[in-house]
Amino acid sequence: MIIGGILVSIVFAWLLGNTVWRHVMGEADQNIRLIDLPLSLGTGLAITSSILFFWMILFNGDVQHYIKAEMIMVFALTLLKIKKKYKSSSISSNIPSIDEPTDEEAKELKGTTKLFWAIFLLALVTLIMSSFMFPHGRWDAWSIWNMKARFFIRGGLDWTRAFSESLGFTHPDYPLNLPMTVMRHWLYAFSETIAGPMSTGILFSALIILLLFRAVSLIRSFTAGLIATSVLLGTPYFLLESVSQYADVPLAFYFLATLVLISMFFHFGNTRMLVMAGMSAGFAAWTKNEGMLYAVIVTVFLTAAIYRRRHNISMIAPLSRYFAGLLTGIMPVIVLKLFFATPNDLMSGIAQSSINCLFDIENYQLIGNYMLQCALKFGDWREIAYGAYNPLPIMAFYSLYAGVELKKNENWLMPAVIIGMLAGYFLVYVTSPFDILWHLNTSCTRLFLQLWPSSIFAFFILTAPADHWQKEQ
Repeated sequence: MIIGGILVSIVFAWLLGNTVWRHVMGEADQNIRLIDLPLSLGTGLAITSSILFFWMILFNGDVQHYIKAEMIMVFALTLLKIKKKYKSSSISSNIPSIDEPTDEEAKELKGTTKLFWAIFLLALVTLIMSSFMFPHGRWDAWSIWNMKARFFIRGGLDWTRAFSESLGFTHPDYPLNLPMTVMRHWLYAFSETIAGPMSTGILFSALIILLLFRAVSLIRSFTAGLIATSVLLGTPYFLLESVSQYADVPLAFYFLATLVLISMFFHFGNTRMLVMAGMSAGFAAWTKNEGMLYAVIVTVFLTAAIYRRRHNISMIAPLSRYFAGLLTGIMPVIVLKLFFATPNDLMSGIAQSSINCLFDIENYQLIGNYMLQCALKFGDWREIAYGAYNPLPIMAFYSLYAGVELKKNENWLMPAVIIGMLAGYFLVYVTSPFDILWHLNTSCTRLFLQLWPSSIFAFFILTAPADHWQKEQ
């Protein structure tokens, strides 16, 4: 009953997300078929958590009839989708198809795909078994994210007291994508089961693995996609955080989804990709405060990239679609910050701290050295054969073999976004009102993990050779 309820919750989220995805992208673009599932489900989870948040505002915390309302909405959208698909089937023969692979390429594709699914299933089993080591998650899970979900589902008319300053240790200003998703699973399961947050962490981890493989495979090659997935799964810390029930792994998914969609826009030229990219950036802000910084940085660099191409394409259409998606995704964050959340403790502390911290050279050196060391070992690669499979030197050799190209807009944009995020994190540490070593020790590793899947994707887009389906000229 409990597992069945959670599965229904996930399926309904996918149906809603897939409806939105297909409505935005249309049925004709076959380039999106590889990334359809992870992006539809990730989108659906964020949308349903947003709907639940607005439902609680509208009905003052009463969620008694929420499931019924969501079921009606999902079934109505599904019927409309079926009707639309039936009507469009008559013109499906006019839709251009992707070039079919040769027999040799098809054989390679089949073998690579089988190997990926074997690795994926092994990773999934590992995640499920490891999650029972931390059934309630780790510290931040039960003291912040899951505690908020419990407060909301039990609070009734008093649900807004979760934002009280007296609960400052729970960070009342934090975005609510993760707590609302866990709460929604509990509503469908009719129980505050530990399977709710456990399944959420595992699900987002699986979506990252699937999206990374499929995106690199689509834009570059299936072999590159398999290597990229191996690099991610060869990061023990990623597997650990996947079962910690923290918001960092869901945030990493939306970071990755945003860059994948932007890259696909530049690669295939479909401006509809930017609607979903904007939504993903907004969903990142709805997941964690770092996502708001990410949305700003992505917006700045994307605007600059489109401006550079203003002689080839109009700036109005792509940017208007991106901002429409961004506003849709970030709307619950705006409402939360304006009407419910207390001031952020970090930002409040920075405002009260002395400006002298900006001129403390020793502080810069300390933070820089710590972040550099963290970057080199954050993945806990020593856990695998005493560090024999550290992907950093492997990736370095691969880049020397394949070469690096920064000429295309998406090629420089992605590392620019990642470097911009690291610069933003560095500035936050420099101006932090907390003990700097404590602040670094408790957050730096997780900040690098948030960017790790996106960094892997950016790396393979920078270094991988020509597309899989195209023969070398």
